[in-house]
Amino acid sequence: MIMSPTTSCENKIKNKFNQINESSTDWWPMFHHDLNHSGYSTSIGPNTNHILWISKIGDDVSTSPSVADGRVYLGSRDTNVYCLNAETGEKIWSYTTGDLIYWSSPAVIDGRVFIGSENGRVFCLNAETGEKIWNYTTKHGISSSPTVADGKLYIGSEDNNFYCLNAETGVKIWNCTTNYTTISSPAVADGKVYIGSGYDMYCINANTGEKIWNYTTGLPIYSSPAVAYGKIYFGSIDENIYCLNAETGAKIWNYTANNLVISSPAIADGKIYIGSGSGDGKMYCLDAETGVLIWNNSIGGADCGPAIADGKIYVGNGYGRVCCLNVNTGVKIWEYPTGGPVDFSPAVADGKVYSTSRFCPFIYCFGGPSLEINITGGFGVNAVIMNNGTANASGVEWQIQVKGGIFHKINKTFNGTINVPINEAKTVKTGLFLGLGSIEITVKVADIEKTAEGNQFFIFSTIN
Repeated sequence: MIMSPTTSCENKIKNKFNQINESSTDWWPMFHHDLNHSGYSTSIGPNTNHILWISKIGDDVSTSPSVADGRVYLGSRDTNVYCLNAETGEKIWSYTTGDLIYWSSPAVIDGRVFIGSENGRVFCLNAETGEKIWNYTTKHGISSSPTVADGKLYIGSEDNNFYCLNAETGVKIWNCTTNYTTISSPAVADGKVYIGSGYDMYCINANTGEKIWNYTTGLPIYSSPAVAYGKIYFGSIDENIYCLNAETGAKIWNYTANNLVISSPAIADGKIYIGSGSGDGKMYCLDAETGVLIWNNSIGGADCGPAIADGKIYVGNGYGRVCCLNVNTGVKIWEYPTGGPVDFSPAVADGKVYSTSRFCPFIYCFGGPSLEINITGGFGVNAVIMNNGTANASGVEWQIQVKGGIFHKINKTFNGTINVPINEAKTVKTGLFLGLGSIEITVKVADIEKTAEGNQFFIFSTIN
């Protein structure tokens, strides 16, 4: 419903599943974007809360969306994995897993979709058709999101084990036993896997499953780690944000937040962005090297991991709103109310933001025109309208008003409609009018207004 080393065989598998994205589009193919869980995209991002479409699925959406090759993938409490058209929200296919899907967000790699279910199974599906390729059964439910690297799939289970499976066949390569259930999702870097389980953050050899180190916090870790600059960043419900040495596990710094930290960090340009729990929970921006606070903003709780793109932060809060913040200041740019708490991390791809919320069967796609106006003179007054947004601007109403002149004799209004495609500029004109003296010009395009001052010399205008 749409509302608006290794053998040649092993090398072959490794190459196949190590190419996350060969297209020029920066897709969002897994939880928090990439193997390091940076939460950062090079895509442009919408400047407004303009909704491109809202799609309703069978029951509550219960995962973060993943976006790849023009499709959106997500899981639901109705036991289904869904694939939607990323441009329209139309359903392409669904696959029934046999139990609800909760928190385990899909990874989409080389034409396959990998996801976990509460029946303890890991599924591999054909990304085009939704047909099952294989499944592997653990001993308990799965909330951890899979990560696929070098021909291996890594995922945690609530049976106190962390698994590595052959991504081609689903055969178990190794498992590593932890001391607690695993909700956190694995990050992979430099031949190591990092994942939280219970009170501990683990570093595990990606090829053998051998534990390299673990670091113990004060309370359980639900946050998924991010890897950057030779460091590991994550939060804990002991209200701390941690930075560890990725090689040794030694603590470099911690920052105490004002509430429990379930949120998974995003990292960009030497800064870490992470939220704290509901109520007066805040979004924090910290220096990634030192942990020093740069800014915070009380947004009503941020349990989901933020997404960073185009100088903006996209994040949800406990009051059901998707928020867009300025990445440098934390100032809110826009927000949009959804049907439930936004606990699942948004995805940014191809100029759009895709977001879901708990207790709600809808997925929201944000994006739209971003219009700029440049006023020029000549024979009459001209307005150049540029669309730097993420969607075509169709049927846009415009108006040019010119007032002033000697004895205020000039009082002209011109209007019309225009279509402005993405990354194009269109010019609208007043045409010729007669007058002499200083003039004031007001141009309105949709809900944007710009003013300028100039001079009129009979039928010729100049802009100051």
